Amino acid sequence: MGVYFLLCVLSPFINDYINSLDKERKKKLLVIFSVIAVLYGFIFDWDGVGRGYTFLHGLFMYYIGMLCKKNKDDLPRRKLLYSGVYAGSALITAGAAYLAYRASFRGMAWTIYSYNDPLIIIGAVALCLLFTLWDSENAIAKFSSGISKYVLAAYFITVRTSVVFLPVKKFIEAGRSQAVIVLSIIIYSTAVFFICILIDKGRTALFSFLNKVFHLEDLYESICDRCGRSARV
Repeated sequence: MGVYFLLCVLSPFINDYINSLDKERKKKLLVIFSVIAVLYGFIFDWDGVGRGYTFLHGLFMYYIGMLCKKNKDDLPRRKLLYSGVYAGSALITAGAAYLAYRASFRGMAWTIYSYNDPLIIIGAVALCLLFTLWDSENAIAKFSSGISKYVLAAYFITVRTSVVFLPVKKFIEAGRSQAVIVLSIIIYSTAVFFICILIDKGRTALFSFLNKVFHLEDLYESICDRCGRSARV
């Protein structure tokens, strides 16, 4: 959650810096980010880079998203191509993780699902390009945009699994069949997601109240304007 928060706060300054780069420097920055994320992060798991759970990787994916949006007119406009790349990378990743798990390499199975796995990144880029080609009124795009802000659910499920999935763990320990266990995980995850939506609704109401009292948005815009003027000077 800290990564999302930092990106939201710093995005105006990140945008200004990236927009100031020429085409060649943007390419170099992309190569640097890719080497750090994949080579040092995924392969060597260096401290500070990790498995993609860092601000650095969040910044990397934010940068890729910016490049996709700004250069979409120069790329093939074939939705089927990007859909195929996304589906293919997802299937390969899932297959590799399943084989590793079945071979008793459970640690490796989880590692394959790291955010900075090259296949995960490729799939994310393909999906990002797919969304840039979809019209904003597209049913899938509207649905995804509507639920994308509820990232708290993803945080709960991927980071606090020991707490969130404690009821499911107890259910598994009771010796249920694999099909029942999988179904219970899906149902429970969906329930957690909708609970998180309610939490976010509360957060929105609280922020709206605080904004009316303290004028937080005006304060934030004022800080951004001052920093922008200072950078130009």
